[in-house]
Amino acid sequence: MTDDTPVPAPDPGTTIDDAGDRKIGPLPRPRRTQPPVPAGEDDDPGPSAA
Repeated sequence: MTDDTPVPAPDPGTTIDDAGDRKIGPLPRPRRTQPPVPAGEDDDPGPSAA
């Protein structure tokens, strides 16, 4: 068997446009609006500070 047929075209759901919509490029950086704060020192000081 010598099938010199070209590689089968990708499925209709895996077109170039679809790949562009998936945004497989560089992952977006996580939005860090504020630095990580230790638990208890965010808004409520806790019973120890009361």
